Amino acid sequence: MGMENQLIKQAEQLLGTTTGDSKHRALVQDYNQKRPLPRGYAVTLTDDWCDIFVTVMGDRAQLTTQIGRECSVKVHVDWFKNQGIWLGKATPKRGDIVTFDWEQNGWPDHIGIVCEVHQGMIDTIEGNTALGVARRQYQMNQAVIYGYARPRYSRGDIATVVEEVLAGKWGNGEDRRHRLAKAGYDYSIVQAAVNQAMMQATFTVSTATTHWATGEKMADWVKGQTFLVAETRQYQGRRQYLIMRANVPLGWIDAHLGQYHSGMHKIGG
Repeated sequence: MGMENQLIKQAEQLLGTTTGDSKHRALVQDYNQKRPLPRGYAVTLTDDWCDIFVTVMGDRAQLTTQIGRECSVKVHVDWFKNQGIWLGKATPKRGDIVTFDWEQNGWPDHIGIVCEVHQGMIDTIEGNTALGVARRQYQMNQAVIYGYARPRYSRGDIATVVEEVLAGKWGNGEDRRHRLAKAGYDYSIVQAAVNQAMMQATFTVSTATTHWATGEKMADWVKGQTFLVAETRQYQGRRQYLIMRANVPLGWIDAHLGQYHSGMHKIGG
């Protein structure tokens, strides 16, 4: 299933939701529980919730990096532009995000998800439309449509990006921040996921290993044991892990000298 279909499937599951019901309350709760909160603002049940709906649908479809997180349509449009995915008035596709300017004063004030495009028309699913979640239909670029954004669904889910970061493909520090942002990813979201993965990653040292990556001889007791991974890097074309015991770094080891695990494992030593 394409990732845009995951987003639309999540939206379809909320059709019929109305303001104040249990599904609307769950939307608000889900928005507020995922940190960091956009601009530090916790939304309430009385806030306009069209963008809360789009944001949480992205979260539930594991597409936070592609959709972004906001409760203000205008700020969300600015985010789309910064990510390089803003199309403006254009020929939309299934899975695009559509924004509206109901007052036609140059200020986007509503947002939804394009679920079908046919014969110059678009079908959408929107939250906070007539106080609920419903399907709507419009001419492709009629006056009330402010413009479209096209998420980078082809870039893969957050788990893929995290694995690439851990493999050293995105650099470190400010270099990583710059490269992720340039590629259209939200650095704070990716880095938070990387940090969580690093807390769980372990490495089992091969019993045949004799030396650390620095050339120093390895103690026999290290061999065959599993340790937490404190850091990963690419060094002279080789992937290496800094393993630790009891929060004390032991040394760098080449990736081919053992087995890396992304989940929780029994820690040796």
